[in-house]
Amino acid sequence: MRRGIEQASSSREALVCVLAFFWAIPFGKDVDLETADRYNELKLVSWITYICEGDEPMAKPNVVSKADLLASAKRCIAEDGIGKLTLKAVAEGAGVTQGTVFYHFRTKDQLLFEIVKDLCESSWNDLNNRTVSLERREGIGQALQSARSRCQYRSFYHQLFYSLVVAGFQQADIRKQLGTLLRMENDRLSQLLDGAGQRTEELPSGTAAILINALIDGLALQALLNEDFPVDEAYDAVERLCNLWFDASE
Repeated sequence: MRRGIEQASSSREALVCVLAFFWAIPFGKDVDLETADRYNELKLVSWITYICEGDEPMAKPNVVSKADLLASAKRCIAEDGIGKLTLKAVAEGAGVTQGTVFYHFRTKDQLLFEIVKDLCESSWNDLNNRTVSLERREGIGQALQSARSRCQYRSFYHQLFYSLVVAGFQQADIRKQLGTLLRMENDRLSQLLDGAGQRTEELPSGTAAILINALIDGLALQALLNEDFPVDEAYDAVERLCNLWFDASE
């Protein structure tokens, strides 16, 4: 710690060294930010933010809700793009300290995942409300129409989703959360396919749901990469496949 303080170029850097030392004591670690465990890292980043920017460290939410912060993040992305999204920008948009945002979302990728999860769950809940009184063929038609509307060259949702897929290859927690989200989508679609309870042994509804969701995600990826991708023709073909499955299960 003494060497760190002697090398510090300002009183704030010296204070950071002191804080690092006292947080390391309970864990029996050397005073080295690069080897600090995850807990110490989060605490130190929060305190550094407080020292350098005046934010409240690890602030607990009092007025603003998590939904308000997600709404602020969506506005930031809509106005400036994913690349310029930061926890600080979200805080400024919501009128709170950066520490408050940090309390809910430790990283930018975690924030992006929460946006994707919120959009996904809202879409399924809305679909469920619209299809609760429909025959299952009509319900699937509504689901495909919803997916078709998001299959675009500049799709906000799928840009977020696939940027997280890439991040997930380096971050096990993001990868695990995305896997859970995909399983939820498969389950929701499987329930919609079950409808009146009829099913075919050759292709159970759970397997059919996985295949249909895989088709939808694949079409979305192609639409993101090809501005002239024939979305309508592709979705008409997916709907015909679903009708074939229905015919086989009746």
